[in-house]
Amino acid sequence: MNFYETQVGAVPTAYDHVRTWYAALEVQDRGGRATLRRCADVDTVAFVPAYHDLLGRFDSGGGQPASDPQRLARVALCAVHVKLDPKHPDLGGAHTFAAALARGDGGAPYSELRFRRLLESAEQQDFTTQLRRAIDSQKGAVSLRDVAAAAFDFNPKLRTRWAHDYYRNLPKKQETK
Repeated sequence: MNFYETQVGAVPTAYDHVRTWYAALEVQDRGGRATLRRCADVDTVAFVPAYHDLLGRFDSGGGQPASDPQRLARVALCAVHVKLDPKHPDLGGAHTFAAALARGDGGAPYSELRFRRLLESAEQQDFTTQLRRAIDSQKGAVSLRDVAAAAFDFNPKLRTRWAHDYYRNLPKKQETK
């Protein structure tokens, strides 16, 4: 499943499903969003009706079926921590996720140590926890698309892209005399 592909014809993309689900949570099911935010891990997400709404969008909305409910549970668990900016509804912020962390778009810049810990997460639960902390550190002002793609499949290509984006946007340290 590719969260960066563009829509062709009437077939919605994976990101279209996540974006419309997220928008519906904001307007129609704020309680479901709050419940998902309180979930401790991916296993508890299965007991939340709002998550099953996301699964249903993939299964009945055309395009790609919900091939891996566990991965979509991670998407739901992380996506509800994002706060979309009305001026940039597809981004949540003006930069990619890693660039937003480096610049501190939603707060202070994310530390290099914490960023490395995020990139080096080997276990899915640890990665999900680190990702949620990173989103929260920026008060949710991050890219929904990047968060959804990473939560679904944090692969070596995405890790490398994030590393490049982060270090390219990290403010330069001032030299002391």
